Amino acid sequence: MPANCLRIIAAWAWAAVCSSSAPALYRAAPAKRWCLPSMSDPGGGFKVMAENRQPIWSIGVGYAVRTSARPARPARSQALLGNAVREAPASRTNTGSRSFPGLVPNLEVGNQQSRQNPPNPRKRAACLGAMCWLLLPFAAWAADDGRPIDRPSARAAELPPYLPGDAAPAFTLPPLPEAQDGDATPLRQVYVERYAFTGNSVFDETTLQQIAAPYAGRRVSIDELEELRRRLTLHYVEHGYVNSGALIPEHSLHGGVLRFRIVEGRLAEVKVHGQGRLREGYIQQRLGAGEAAPLNMGQLQERFQGLLADPLIERMNGRLLPGAELGHSILDVDVTRARPYQLTAFGNNYRPPSIGAEAGGAHGWVRNLTGLGDLLDFTFQISAGAQRYSGGWSVPVSDSGTLAFVRFDEGDSAVVEAPSSDIDITSRIHNLEGGVSHPLLDSLRRRLTVGALFAVRENETMLLGRPFSFVPGETTGHSQATVLRVYQEHLERLGEQALALRSTFSVGLNALGATPQRDPHFPDSEFFAWLGQAQYAHRLFDNGAQLVWRGDVQLSNDPLLPLERIAVGGVGTVRGYRENQLVRDQGFSTSLEFHYPLYGGDSGARHTLTLLPFMDYGGAWNHHAQAEYLHSVGLGLNWHYEQWHAEFYWAHRINAPQLVQHGDLQDEGVHFQVKLDAF
Repeated sequence: MPANCLRIIAAWAWAAVCSSSAPALYRAAPAKRWCLPSMSDPGGGFKVMAENRQPIWSIGVGYAVRTSARPARPARSQALLGNAVREAPASRTNTGSRSFPGLVPNLEVGNQQSRQNPPNPRKRAACLGAMCWLLLPFAAWAADDGRPIDRPSARAAELPPYLPGDAAPAFTLPPLPEAQDGDATPLRQVYVERYAFTGNSVFDETTLQQIAAPYAGRRVSIDELEELRRRLTLHYVEHGYVNSGALIPEHSLHGGVLRFRIVEGRLAEVKVHGQGRLREGYIQQRLGAGEAAPLNMGQLQERFQGLLADPLIERMNGRLLPGAELGHSILDVDVTRARPYQLTAFGNNYRPPSIGAEAGGAHGWVRNLTGLGDLLDFTFQISAGAQRYSGGWSVPVSDSGTLAFVRFDEGDSAVVEAPSSDIDITSRIHNLEGGVSHPLLDSLRRRLTVGALFAVRENETMLLGRPFSFVPGETTGHSQATVLRVYQEHLERLGEQALALRSTFSVGLNALGATPQRDPHFPDSEFFAWLGQAQYAHRLFDNGAQLVWRGDVQLSNDPLLPLERIAVGGVGTVRGYRENQLVRDQGFSTSLEFHYPLYGGDSGARHTLTLLPFMDYGGAWNHHAQAEYLHSVGLGLNWHYEQWHAEFYWAHRINAPQLVQHGDLQDEGVHFQVKLDAF
C-alpha cells in the first residue's frame, strides 16, 4: 500500500478516536492531507493491513468487511444503514449505553467522549466496519408472500393468468329463424331505386348500402325485402349485436326510396342474485347495465369473464332475456361468492442473516367488509432479531374501477449476527402511504392502469442505546423521506403468453419533516428516480411447462436514502447470495426460469410438483462508483398440496463464489419457504 494511503488510514483512525461526536466520522478533517473521501463514493474505501499486508478489514462507504482468512469477495451493500434497519431493541444497561465486550472497554457512543482508557483505533475501525457490513444488507425486505415493502423495487409487476383458450361461451343464444321458402303464388312487387337507413350508429351508411346493393334499382318482391331485412339483421348478429336488427316501418316507400329502421339494442337491466352483502352495483356496472352503447355479445362475454377473475366471485351464470321494449334485453345473473377471508401461516429464510434469516409469520385478509368490494389485509412476522407488522385497506370508489388505498408498515429490529450482535444496534421504521389508481383500459386481454401515491417513510437508528446515524451527512439518527410516486402498469395476456410492465417515477419532496439537504454529495429527501419492471411468461407445452422471464432496473440522478435504493441479492433478485447483498442508488436484476411440471401441471390441480431450473444476474452501483455484479444458476422445486405450499431453491454463485461464511443457509445458496392456508 502506498505510504500516503497509510497516512490517511492513521489520520482517519486518530480522528475517529478523538472526535467529539460519532457523526463527525462523516465529515472531512480540515487538513487536506488526511481529508476523507466522499461518502457517496464507494470506491474510496480504506483498508487496515496486517503485517503480512493482507487486508483484515475494508472500511468504505457502507463499511464493507473482509477477513484475511477468506479470499477476497465483493463488498457488501455499500448503502449506509439509514432507514434500512428494523429490529426488536436489544437489552440495554441501566446507564443507557453499552460497552464493546472484548473489543473496546467502556466506550460510550453518542455525544460523550471516551472516559477511560482510550480505545484502540484499529479495533474501533474494525468494529464499525463489522457493524455496518452486517447492518446494511437488511436495508430492505421483499414484498412477496406477505413480506413488508421497504423500497419501490420490492413491488413486483405481477403476471396475469393466461387467457382461457377453450373457455365455453358465457351465454347460449337461440339461433335466428331460418328464411322460409317463397310460395308458388306470385307476390306483388314494387320498384325500389335505392334504400335509406335510420338509427344506425355501429355500421355506417356505406356498409349497409353494400348489403342492400343487389336489391336496388329494380323491382323486388315482398319476400326479397324480407330477405334483405334478415340479411341486415344477420350482419349485426354476426358481429355480436344479438338484440339489434332492421325493421321496415309502414308507409316507408316514397318516390322509389325504401327506408329501413335500424334498432340497435342495449342492455337495459342486470338482475343479480346470490351476491350476499356485495353491492349490486359492483356487478351491474361492470357488466354495462344501463349503458347507451349498443349491446355487443363479445364485449359482454369479456366483462363476464373479467368478473369471474375477481377474487370476490367464485362462479357466475348468466341468461340474456328479452326486455319490455323493442331492442332492450335483461341479463339475469346468479352469483356464487368466493370465501371472503383467508389466513396463511408461513416460514422462510427470506430475511437478511444479520437480523435472523429464518422468520415465521402470518398473513390474513378479509374482503367486502363494507359491501363495496374493499380489501383489508394484515401481516405479522418475527425473526431472531426483528418483528414487523403491516397492513392496508383498499376500496373501489367508482363503478369504473377507480381504487383508493392506504397502507402502513411498522417494525423494530436488532443485529443478532456476530461480531456486531453485542453492540446493541437497533432500528425502528415507520411507513405510511396512500394513493389512488384508475384503469384507462380494462378488457379480458389487456389492462392499462395509472396511479399515484404519497408516502412518508421514517427510520430511527440507535447504537448502544443512543441515537446514531448511519446515513452520510445526517447526524441525528433519524431520517425521513416524503415521496410522491406516479406509476403506470400494463397487463397483456393471450392464450399462451402473458406480459406485465410497470413504470414508477419517484420524486422526493422537502416536506413534512423530510431529511434536509446538507451536502449535494450526500443523500437527502429531494431526489428523482425511475424504476422499470417487467415479467413475461410463455407456455411451451400442453402439460403446463412454461418459460418465465423477469427484469427490474432503477436509475436515479441523485444519491438516495437507503430505503429508496434498489436491493440486489436474495430470493427475489439473484439467488445464491444473501438477501440485499448490494443496496445501491442504481441497479438492475434479471432472471430466466423454466417451469416444468413433474406432477399435476394444471393450474387447478390439488397436487402439483414443478421443477425450476433458473439463471439470475444483477448489478448495482452508486454515483461515481464502479458497478458490482452478481450471477448465479441453480435449481428449484415448487410443491403444492391442497392448502400446503412449499418452495426450495439452490443456487451456485458464478462470480465471487468464495463469500465469507457465517453458517447461514443463504451462504450455501439455499432459499426455502413453507406456507399453510389455514382457512
